[in-house]
Amino acid sequence: MSAYAISTLPHRLLDRIRAECRESPGLHVTASQAARLWGVDPVTCALILAELVHTGFMARTPGGRFLCLEGVVRRSPAGAR
Repeated sequence: MSAYAISTLPHRLLDRIRAECRESPGLHVTASQAARLWGVDPVTCALILAELVHTGFMARTPGGRFLCLEGVVRRSPAGAR
């Protein structure tokens, strides 16, 4: 993803999405569900999701969903100390 693409994302939109994730820890959505939820076109949504994954705010699951990590309790692997 280019720096230009990230810099053109509306900061208010990113802030709103981060706030929604904070209010719903563990929220997980597909890219199409996220586009509908946030009222953005698929291309903009893909840029937003990529940015949020890149910054560690969200993670992409093996099944292709996007998971809000803010406020989610992360567990250590079994046996880890």
